[in-house]
Amino acid sequence: AHDPVDVADILVDAAADARAVQPGRTMTVDVPDASIHIEGDDARLRQVVAALVHNALVHTSEDVTVRLAARDRGNGLVELSVTDDGPGLTADEAALVFERFVRGDHSRSRHTGGSGLGLPIAQSIIAAHNGTLTLDTEPGAGCTFRIMLPANRNDS
Repeated sequence: AHDPVDVADILVDAAADARAVQPGRTMTVDVPDASIHIEGDDARLRQVVAALVHNALVHTSEDVTVRLAARDRGNGLVELSVTDDGPGLTADEAALVFERFVRGDHSRSRHTGGSGLGLPIAQSIIAAHNGTLTLDTEPGAGCTFRIMLPANRNDS
């Protein structure tokens, strides 16, 4: 779909869904007062943000804060981010997160965890929107998944 999508709505809804799953978890949402719109598929973009939030909930303890943010970068790009204050990943682990069938927790199997497809699918959805999905992390510094998408300049 190529419809106007308000990214703030996606982040607010994802945080509400996460609070329903883990009511004790601190979730913050930082969005500007003015709407930020992109052109895309609302359902698929919600799928991406949900996958990123889900990973933060599953791979960090409940006392770790998860922050969702959106901003217009002013250069024709919109940035969405999902950040946690968890343990972070090593460079070797981070290099594999967008590979198919890779699981961050090696003790989890197909029967007790995910398939290892969430992040590769998320990355392909963002690529289909002419954007990028990247990870900033290091041990002890948490994880920030950053989505960069073209802004919808035709929307006022």
